[in-house]
Amino acid sequence: QDVQQLIYRRRNLQNLREDGSVDFRQLVSLRVLSLSHNVLVDLGPVAELPNLQELNVNHNRICDLSPAFQCESLEVLLAASNCVSSLDGLELSLLRRLSLFANTISDFDSLICVLSSLPSLKSLDLGGNPCMDEPS
Repeated sequence: QDVQQLIYRRRNLQNLREDGSVDFRQLVSLRVLSLSHNVLVDLGPVAELPNLQELNVNHNRICDLSPAFQCESLEVLLAASNCVSSLDGLELSLLRRLSLFANTISDFDSLICVLSSLPSLKSLDLGGNPCMDEPS
């Protein structure tokens, strides 16, 4: 398929693998995917999108972003208001914008190690995570 943009917001989407849902393997040209404001917990099929440049999964229930880390062309990853606690395995050389506001990231040292391996990163939002809280 030659679809380059797919917007599927506010649809109460729970699973990307349900019968009758999109077959991501056919969307090899997809560059922009917005799945914000759903109830997703699993991003598995996103790993099958080799040309994806922008992924918006804000306001879901996602704990594991690693399927998105397989998208080597990814430049923008928006995952605010989810349940992400770690970015281990994130090595996207083209990633320039990363939003993880209001997640559950608590290990600051591990986070810094991952972020230091993102050479193109220009915009970062980590507010609302335990690792950003002021020490008491």
